[in-house]
Amino acid sequence: MRKQHGLSQYRRGCRCDVCLKANRDYMREYRARRRGLRLVVTAGDDEVDLGSVEASVQRELDSLSAAVSRPGLCAGILAMAKILDNPNLATTQPSAARQMNSGLQRIRDSSINRGGKLAVVASMSDRKPT
Repeated sequence: MRKQHGLSQYRRGCRCDVCLKANRDYMREYRARRRGLRLVVTAGDDEVDLGSVEASVQRELDSLSAAVSRPGLCAGILAMAKILDNPNLATTQPSAARQMNSGLQRIRDSSINRGGKLAVVASMSDRKPT
């Protein structure tokens, strides 16, 4: 009889790559469940389960042009939104809200199309003939 590798074989003492990965995945999910988090695995373009704050922040980021050029800042903002969606992280939520709003404001300010500093100066100096 051939044994199936995975979490059950890891518990029986097998330490092959398959069993180690199965245990690592299980422990990641276990720790997340204990902290009240949900792990969402995305595969391709499938829809993911988003909380209400995270979904609304994602919609706002999708509408801002500067979000494309600032992927790190967007990822941080979405991480703060996940904290706000989690009721078990109530002590962290005020500072997360502050950081999220600060990051959103930076992206909003970057999204305003000002045309550059030289374009603003040129538009101020344009004179119309009288």
